Amino acid sequence: MLRRALCLVWVAVLLVCLASCGGGKTPLTAEAFATAVQEQGYTVEMTTEGEEAYVLANNEGLSLSFAVSTGEKEGMAWTLFANTVDAFEKAHPVRTMSLSSRSGNAEYYHATGGEEFLIISRVDNTLLCCVSTPQHAKELKALFEELGYK
Repeated sequence: MLRRALCLVWVAVLLVCLASCGGGKTPLTAEAFATAVQEQGYTVEMTTEGEEAYVLANNEGLSLSFAVSTGEKEGMAWTLFANTVDAFEKAHPVRTMSLSSRSGNAEYYHATGGEEFLIISRVDNTLLCCVSTPQHAKELKALFEELGYK
């Protein structure tokens, strides 16, 4: 009986630890994203439509797209993530490098197909995406990680 009770206590402690480790990521606001990439040398164009926000950031041939969806369109980030990955994989059935992960409120994917490199990440109702050449893969992965989108 004591052994069973002790086992239940250990299971409860383990579940609490696992739950606290699985905390979600915090999404950036459009303004925070714009500021962060401007500090990296990107020029920024921001568009808002009601509570929706879209940011296009450019730096030496690299273009980052960032979107915040709210209200009725809150699921847009998830849909865009899934559709973008699906379209890339259909266009590039043979990929030389690919990584996909999903954790709590976030999804992350990057892949190289031919002369294209896709990196895309979703945190809650926000989406960050870039299609570039494989030569920029390392710097883009580092930037996504720095922004909290890896």
